[in-house]
Amino acid sequence: MIIRIQNNNDEKKDAFEMTALKITGTPLYILVIGLVTTSIINIWTGLRPAATVWGIIISIISILVMWFLVLGKRNVGIKFKSNTCRCKLNNGLYLYVRNIINKQCSI
Repeated sequence: MIIRIQNNNDEKKDAFEMTALKITGTPLYILVIGLVTTSIINIWTGLRPAATVWGIIISIISILVMWFLVLGKRNVGIKFKSNTCRCKLNNGLYLYVRNIINKQCSI
């Protein structure tokens, strides 16, 4: 949605789009602030992440579930020829890759 708005500067943004951006953007900023704060505290106290067998199992399961959700969303988008589903699929793929990177960095 943000890329579409940036590419169409002359297009008027309606209230729905602006509300959607605020609803999705605000939690992301809160998440970033929380992650940065936690990282600083962990670095300051010298806390190191610990990998456990259950943590690894849960990570693998969550990655597999995310992958099946992305595949299902892709099939629905193709079946209904929905550009919205395809855009959401791209977001899902981005989150999937980011999730894998975060899981590998914490091990």
